[in-house]
Amino acid sequence: MILIIVVIVLIVLLVLFVMSSYNKLVRLSNRVDEGFSTMDVYLKKRFDLIPT
Repeated sequence: MILIIVVIVLIVLLVLFVMSSYNKLVRLSNRVDEGFSTMDVYLKKRFDLIPT
C-alpha cells in the first residue's frame, strides 16, 4: 500500500516538473519574440527618419 502511494506521489511530482519546465520554455520563447519585435520597431522608426 505504501509503495503505491509513493509511486503516485512520484508521478505527480514528475508531472508538475514537466509542466513547470514547459511553461518556463514558453515564457522564454515569448521573451525572445518580444525582443526581436522591439528591435524591428526601432529599426523601422530609424528607417523612417532617413530622408529620401
